[in-house]
Amino acid sequence: MVEADKVQNSKVRSGVQTSTCTPIGSKIMSIIKTFCALIKTAKGKEKIFALFQFSSSLYKHGFLESEFDISLKEKKTLYINSFEKTMKNGRKLMKSFMFFDEIAAIEKHISDNSKFSILKISEISYHFVSMVYYFLDNLIWCLDNKLFPLDDFRRVIRKLKDFSSLLRCIIQIIIAYIMVKKNRAIQLGIRSIFLGNSCRVFKNEGKLKNLLFSLLAYRTEFRFMIIDLSINIMRGLMSCQSLNLPGSSCISHRFSAVLGVISATLSIYNSINAECRAPLPTHEHKGRKLSDNLIL
Repeated sequence: MVEADKVQNSKVRSGVQTSTCTPIGSKIMSIIKTFCALIKTAKGKEKIFALFQFSSSLYKHGFLESEFDISLKEKKTLYINSFEKTMKNGRKLMKSFMFFDEIAAIEKHISDNSKFSILKISEISYHFVSMVYYFLDNLIWCLDNKLFPLDDFRRVIRKLKDFSSLLRCIIQIIIAYIMVKKNRAIQLGIRSIFLGNSCRVFKNEGKLKNLLFSLLAYRTEFRFMIIDLSINIMRGLMSCQSLNLPGSSCISHRFSAVLGVISATLSIYNSINAECRAPLPTHEHKGRKLSDNLIL
């Protein structure tokens, strides 16, 4: 006890903080820094604008319908429509020339030496459809601002853009399903090692800890994969409502706005945590089995 008190006093005199709140404070600071870094990017700004746009749409289709004062309702509707249009234009501006990023992603996947699989083909297809989506979205923005004399084709281009958005969501759902299934299989593989060797002694404590951390990392990533899957399902429903597909009449404007608010919020949450959480271990992808990580 005396030695412990001496060590503690020496830490205090040297300026070393021993508060238990430090991990929480560092986590908060990390989230704030990540959010600030997200705001600096075009995709981060687009997600913030999307949250504002869908929130204003929810207010317009939800709360304004219960307004009894006609003159006040018209005035508020005018303000909300103006704000919603501003946010929509801001999103389109942030998405300008993003199709070049998708071209670079396609080139990166094609030049990759890994063999073609369903996941790789799905990812290439996703980037190709995203390239078409961003290009059409930029073209619609130019048409709305009278930069090109193609007003006769505006409706067709808008439908193609909405269809590419729906196809994009479907491919993302397929990718998310494959990744979730793969992640779940790795988790079951790690757990089977522990269950199969529960009565034996682990001689290498370091590798045991690494395997435990791997299991925790994959469990954490699994939760975020489920969130991504939910986001894409909600966006797909919104695209169905925009295209007026059969059965989409059940999706009201209010429900579509709710889906937009939830999906935008979850997208921001995932983007922040993507930078904060630890990367997945890569030893499973280097040709070794999970059982090779333990010496029994």
